[in-house]
Amino acid sequence: MAGSTLAAKRMVCDHVHSVGGMITSMLVTNNCCVLCKCSAQILYSAYLEDQKKHRSKVVAGEKRKALND
Repeated sequence: MAGSTLAAKRMVCDHVHSVGGMITSMLVTNNCCVLCKCSAQILYSAYLEDQKKHRSKVVAGEKRKALND
């Protein structure tokens, strides 16, 4: 499990415990869910874009290395 996933899981567990230890005690509104979904989608898109840039840099470095050899 990635460090960010573990941290997110821990945050959820801490919040559940702070509202009484039961998920049914949590107040979840439709607006809250929409905002969470949107922010998660933005973060995931940024993550994918970073991975794409990283892969292109690696490929460019490998090509440059192959040309030098």
